[in-house]
Amino acid sequence: MSAGSEQNYDIPDHLFKVIDTHHEPRLNKDDTDDDEETTDYILKVLEESKKSLTKMLIESQNESKSILPAIEKSSESTNDKYSSEAKEFLDGLTNAQIVYRMMDSPKGGLQQIPEGYRYCVQGFFLRSLGDTYEFVNYQPLTQYFVVLEEENNQLERLACPIHSYTNDFSRIYANGMDVFEAGDLSMLQPAGVPCLNISQGNLETSLCLLTIQVEEHQCQELVPVHDDQSDH
Repeated sequence: MSAGSEQNYDIPDHLFKVIDTHHEPRLNKDDTDDDEETTDYILKVLEESKKSLTKMLIESQNESKSILPAIEKSSESTNDKYSSEAKEFLDGLTNAQIVYRMMDSPKGGLQQIPEGYRYCVQGFFLRSLGDTYEFVNYQPLTQYFVVLEEENNQLERLACPIHSYTNDFSRIYANGMDVFEAGDLSMLQPAGVPCLNISQGNLETSLCLLTIQVEEHQCQELVPVHDDQSDH
């Protein structure tokens, strides 16, 4: 045999059978029984788990079905009440036209107004484009009062009112619900909240003139009518 040459050996078939038989795993009867019991146990546990999960799912669905109508009914009732209150408030503002907007910071050139001080301004409430509404401040906006912070926030009437051409007090609301939720408009001047652009003197003068006109009208109704053709 020369170096580096390869030589093939033919192994008889009967030797292969002997090798295969020698290395073949042998399972005894006890091992087979244990495997079958383990498999049966696993299958049984899986089946019980399946039944338990199915039962829990059905109970959960039934509970959700019973709770959901109550939640929806409660939600609808709240929304209906909320919408009714909002509509009533909106109708009141629309009919009033002249309303008050509450503020808590100095704007639009107002002088001597402390930060955080609550006051209001009078203006117009109007229906705008689409579903929007708008509060429009007067032009010019006249400030008749200032706040004396050093004197416990006492109001002082200005000898010369301040006139400002500003839109800082105006506001556009997206819809009626936005007006209601904003909570910064009122049909009447809120109690304890001063209105800085209304002159109390002018208001009193207007009321006096109205009273005089009413009295004059009542007097005219009481004056007897004289007949020119009566006997002398």
